[in-house]
Amino acid sequence: MGYQFSNDLELVIFDEVDSTNDELRRVLTTHGAHGDSSREPLKQLTRTVPVSCLAVMALRQTKGRGRFGREWVSPLGGLYVSLALDVSDIAERIAPLSLLVALAVRKELSGLVKRETLAKDQAQSEQHIIQLKWPNDIVCSQGKLVGILIELLRSAPNELNPKQQHALIGVGININRPADAAIETAAYLADFSDELPSLEQLAIQVVSGIIDYYNRWKEANCEFARFADEYNESIALANQVVVVSNSEGGILAKGAVQGVNSDGLLQLLDKEGHLIEINTGEVTLRQ
Repeated sequence: MGYQFSNDLELVIFDEVDSTNDELRRVLTTHGAHGDSSREPLKQLTRTVPVSCLAVMALRQTKGRGRFGREWVSPLGGLYVSLALDVSDIAERIAPLSLLVALAVRKELSGLVKRETLAKDQAQSEQHIIQLKWPNDIVCSQGKLVGILIELLRSAPNELNPKQQHALIGVGININRPADAAIETAAYLADFSDELPSLEQLAIQVVSGIIDYYNRWKEANCEFARFADEYNESIALANQVVVVSNSEGGILAKGAVQGVNSDGLLQLLDKEGHLIEINTGEVTLRQ
């Protein structure tokens, strides 16, 4: 099966992979943009979208992972999809991409929320049922709903692309609650949705939504200011005190969440009244 990069979205569906991000990495590093898969896909779909994009979806992952290499449990019934975007021309300005992906995925999922779920808490509007935990987790009152992992892949230089780089964007969504392996801290979309599309259709919606936000961001000269208000409208933990730690667990900052600024940096208000700004590097946020 050939992977074709054109003006279409090519979605390739597998029964099982170790990681959809790793499958994309193998294609791009071993075969280039027009190589063949070493695995037999279940299905290959093409949909017209406004940017070249290859996407890989799997019904399950054996080695799914999130940030810091943490395991992302990937049983049957969830959505596991990754897309590769050529970011060669904007690699130095790519920091807000993780926030944009979260915005896009949240928008696609929010339309699936049950009306009766919304009615249970009139203090929350529809847009706040599914929230964004900075920088790119998607959560609701039941727990974490979506994990997003973005990895940069620098391809070997060639005459056509001397500095080619791709962003591998992995999205894992908890859809159906497993009968025997539900995670206590996880939320499952089927628990508060009326009627879900097929995994295949939802993958197309999510990928197309990411591409839409990506194009709008590039049209805005890769500035996040146009999206900051939308992000802040749905930010989780607003005005709550959180601790920001690095990948080794060292505490970097502590303060009340004020939202993000025009660059996508998280703003915290410490107990002395000072405003602290946190970048989207290798940090984690907890109450």
